[in-house]
Formats: sequence, structure tokens, C-alpha cells
Amino acid sequence: MNMLEACEGKTLVLGDGNFSFSRALAQRMVNPDQLTATTLGREEDALRTHSDAGNNIQALQDKGAVIIFGVDATDLNACLGLRGQTFDHVIFNFPHVGRKTPIKRNRELLRKVFTSCTELLSAEGKLYVTLCQGQGGTPADQPQRAWHNSWQAVAMAAEAGLILGEVVPFCAEDWEVYMPSGYRSRDKAFHTEGALTHIFAQSCPLAPVTQTAPTLLARVEGRDRLFSKPAGIRHKIGRNLHQKEDHPVAMVTKQLLSLLEETFGVDHLKTEDFSIVCSSADVDMADALSDGQVKTRLIQVKEDGTEETSADHTCWYLRPSLTTHLSTILQTSLQPGLMHVLTGEVFSHCAISTHTCPVQYQLLGILILPEHTGDSSDSRELATVDNSCQVHPSTIPGMLCTEPTTNLQQGPGIGIKTQAASNPLKRSDCLSSLLGLDLRTKGTFIDMKDSLSDVCSFVSCVEQIVSSIVQLDLAPSLSSNRQSVNLLAASSTDKSTHVPTGQVFVLNQGILPGCRIPGHRVLCFTLNLDRLALLKFSIPDVRLLWTEDKRFYEQFRVQSHPATPSVTYLEFSKFPPSYSYDISFWENPNADFCEDDFMMLLRDVSHDVVTEATVIDCYTQPDTGRKSRCYRLTFQAPDRALSSCHVKQIMADLGKRLGQDLGLQVR
Repeated sequence: MNMLEACEGKTLVLGDGNFSFSRALAQRMVNPDQLTATTLGREEDALRTHSDAGNNIQALQDKGAVIIFGVDATDLNACLGLRGQTFDHVIFNFPHVGRKTPIKRNRELLRKVFTSCTELLSAEGKLYVTLCQGQGGTPADQPQRAWHNSWQAVAMAAEAGLILGEVVPFCAEDWEVYMPSGYRSRDKAFHTEGALTHIFAQSCPLAPVTQTAPTLLARVEGRDRLFSKPAGIRHKIGRNLHQKEDHPVAMVTKQLLSLLEETFGVDHLKTEDFSIVCSSADVDMADALSDGQVKTRLIQVKEDGTEETSADHTCWYLRPSLTTHLSTILQTSLQPGLMHVLTGEVFSHCAISTHTCPVQYQLLGILILPEHTGDSSDSRELATVDNSCQVHPSTIPGMLCTEPTTNLQQGPGIGIKTQAASNPLKRSDCLSSLLGLDLRTKGTFIDMKDSLSDVCSFVSCVEQIVSSIVQLDLAPSLSSNRQSVNLLAASSTDKSTHVPTGQVFVLNQGILPGCRIPGHRVLCFTLNLDRLALLKFSIPDVRLLWTEDKRFYEQFRVQSHPATPSVTYLEFSKFPPSYSYDISFWENPNADFCEDDFMMLLRDVSHDVVTEATVIDCYTQPDTGRKSRCYRLTFQAPDRALSSCHVKQIMADLGKRLGQDLGLQVR
């Protein structure tokens, strides 16, 4: 993307005092009659002030370009010649209030220009603003000025609902006949070395455009029930991103299913057959594997919106994991050796950050294998195992069968020690050698000789499938509750940090009445599809998965063909401004403070533009015992224009909602 794109389409040039840039642009345009060139002064002022203005004006007229004098870039609507028009490109080179003026006045000039231009930009139009070195205030300026000493171009554009799409060097010599002038409002050139062109585009609205119903109708325990959707995730429920074409989550899902089909054969369980609402009894399975994730409770309501209480005081939740459906699934006829797969959205409370979201997409895989007995010591000739590394990943009774697994250790890493060799085996080869199996061939699990091989190679096979998707090495490790094996991958933003992408576990059939499959074991895994998509495409912020901006999805359309190389996400909003505000409040003396409710409210009021919410102070009043909290909130939007005015309005709305919804008193 650069200013040469302005050579095609309908183009408006602002503030061209001597019309030399407009003339240079017209020389490159296929249809120069699509060009409108303007200046602030009258025609006689331009001819008197700029010696070359006359020749440039004549050249433009000969090419059919439109010339308009007396155009104020901060109030374009006032120009009769521009009313009712829209442009594909609007260009303003080196705007300046004139003479030596305070930086604040030039910031205000930019803000007004941005606001004025949005009224003439087409839906996909671009605004090109070229500034001298350092004026823009972005990291693209080298050296970068202090924020208070710059024009803060991105923040000023955000006031008008514009985002910065690209920053490119501006070279005046590339434009024939262009003579930059106007130094201190005179016909005098100025330095343009290091100048940058900032290319802006219109942003999606801050609030979600997609309208969703405030209630959720779900069939639970044989009857239809109506629930109030939690406000903070209302617009996310039912979006089914994992089924949308050209969405990264859907692409990862499709690739996983394809590899699972090649390896095992797949039975697709219908998502619509399983409700996203479950009772407290249904979540016991998920709780054992959640490592303490907090469930999202639902309020059942009547048609008029009032709360409906059940006679038995049953509590309802949005499912925290697809494992809540294991009991139902295992009561159906499942074919041994075939991978049974269920995909869908799951929900849990979580802290606000750029890599966590209370709504996620998950894949659950279930493999039923016949139990085998026998000595398979001869299958481990290529590798030996250090017995000191032996651990039991499932020693807590109830959830998992007690299966000694010799190739896993608590924490990231592998506990395999291979025999000395001049060319050490790769980690995945170690597992294959340990088990005496070729994990890349279909039907591997059907031919396994013993129970130990089942568990080890199942972990390894899932690991290799996921690794081939995200192109990263995974590190199996025990979960903190020692009831599952976590698959960890290096974070896309911090390679030294490992994030969980899934879990592998062996189901103890004894805890599910009526679900026993004699002579068989049930191997299961879950994968976080959102996190895999972030890793695969190097997407830095989970909120981008929920964006309504088509510029995000356009990047992944090339992925529709399996032979196309994987793309890496490119940000379409560069250098988004960040803001920090503190808020203090007294807790409700009649109710315990619930931080999860506070976070959910914050997500709702802020439209997901808060990146961090940190407690910086807790205070208890000595006389009354009243408790106060102070949070520091950081605001930044990766896909939408966010201005200081927006943030101030969010803070005002938050203060009101804290009292109305949570009974908290802002200090």
C-alpha cells in the first residue's frame, strides 16, 4: 500500500498551495479527470504567493482535472463544489497551521481534518497524510519523539473513527515537478528528508454491529428453557466461528479433522444435538479437568424477562467444556478404533488479557480401543527409559484410570532418555522408538500390544497432529491436578512462555453409570481451537478472532486451497493508541465482591477494548470496616479506532453500571 494507489480512482488533494503535487499526480493517472485539486487561498493569492502556480494550474486544466480554491480542509462540507461527492483517495501533504505555532494547534488541525475528511471518504477509501520527520509520533518515526512532543496522528485520527493502516516513506524526488513549499507561509521550500505518509482507513464502530437477542432458548433435561445471556459475552454466543468460511478457527478445525480422518477415520457428532446449557451435575466431568476454571452461571427467566426459580433450586451453567457430554456420548453406539469428534463453543470466567476470552471453541476427540495384554518388552529395543522419570499422570481416583506413563514428567518436557548415539533421535522419533510403532500410519492404535503403548502413543499421536498444524513443537506435561496431560506450545508473542493447547486423558468408565464398554478403554483429548488458530497464524490478540472487520478475514481467503502456503497475520491497524485510567469503589456491604462479575461487566461496558485490569490498592476503613478496591484499567483496540473521548465515555458508563448492576459505590 502506498500513495501510487491514488493514481487510480477518484482522488481529492487538499492544501496544495502551488498545485505542483497535483500536477505530478495527474501525470501518473490514467484518468486525470478523476482528480480534484484544492487549496485554502483564493486563486489570486496562489498566483501571487507561488511563482510556479500558474503553470501547474494550466497543466491540470489541460488534463481535465478539477481545481477548487478557498477550500478549508477542516470544513469540507462548507465547499459547494465538494458537497455530495465521495472519493476513493484523499491526500493532504504536510498540513500545518502556519508560521511557528504550538504543537497543540497542529494536533487540533489534524483532528479537524480527519473529522472533515470522513464525510467525503468512500466506504473503503484511504486518507493519506504526509508529515515531516517525527511529527506523527509513531514508532515508524526514527528517532521517535516523546508522545507529548508529537502531533499524535493516530490518536487524532481515532477521534474521527479512522485507523492507521500503513506508514510508508515519502520521497519528494519520486514525484516529477513536485516542489514542496510554504515554509512559514512563504514560497520557500522545507526539508522533507525522513517524511512519512500515514495511510488511514475507516474503522468498524466501537460497539458490535451484530445485534443479538438478550435471551437464550435451550433444550435442557427434556424441556425448552429460557435464559438471560451474560451481558459481557452476549454478542459472542452462537457465532459459530469454527464453522465460518475464511475464519482462522474454522481453518484449523478443518485441518485437524482432515488429519484425524487420515489417521483414524472420523465420526462427526452433530453439534446441534448437544446443548450449551448444563446443570451443576453435568459439569463434574469438566471440573475435574479444568484446573480451577470458573463456570459461567445462567439465570433462567420467563418470557417477560423476570427470573424464574425452579422448585428444586437447580443451578444452570454455560458448559465449561465439551467433556460435559461424555456421559451422553458414551451411551450411544460408538465404533471402536474410529475417532468420534465433537466441536463447539465452551465458556468460563477468565481474567481480562489479550490472550484469554470467556468464549472459546473446543474439539473433543474420543477413541475406544480394545484392551490388550502381553509382554511387549521386545518392542523397545531402540530406546531405554530412565525409571526415575516415571510418573503417574492419573493417580487421583475417580476421573482417570491409573495408567503408569513412562514418557511424561510434571512440567514442560519429556522424560525419555535414549541410548547414546552419534546422531540423537528427534523427540517424536524417541516416542516412536520407545513404543516400537510408526505413529504416522493409519490404524496404529488398533495394532497396539499393551496398555502402556495405548496411553503413550495416543499422547504422541495427538501431539504430532497438533504440531503439524501449528508448525511448533509441543511439550506434554502433567496438569496441576495430575488428572490429564497438557499439550503446551510456545506463545506466539513470547517464545519463552508455554501455553496449553489441549489435554489428553484416559476415562475411568466406573464413574459413568451405564457407560461401561467391557474389554475396552476410552482415550480422550480436547483441543483449544482458538489458541491453535492464534499460534498457527501468529495472531497476537484473541479479540481479533471476534472482529467484524472484513480486512481481517480477507487475509485468510487464500487459505481455502489446501496447497496454498500458510499465511501470517498482518495487522491492519498499526500502532493503536493505549490509555490508562484508575477507578476506585466501595464494595457492597451486603454481598461478597465477585471479581468475575466485575470483569464480565467491564467487558460489556468497554466493548472488549480493555487489555488489562489490575488491582493496585485494597483499603479497609478502620472505623466502619468498609472495603475499597482500586483497579488500573488499560485500554487498547487492535481492530477499531479508540480515542480518549471514547475511553472517557466508557469510564463514565462503567461508574453508573457498577452501582446499578453490582451495588458498588464509585469513590
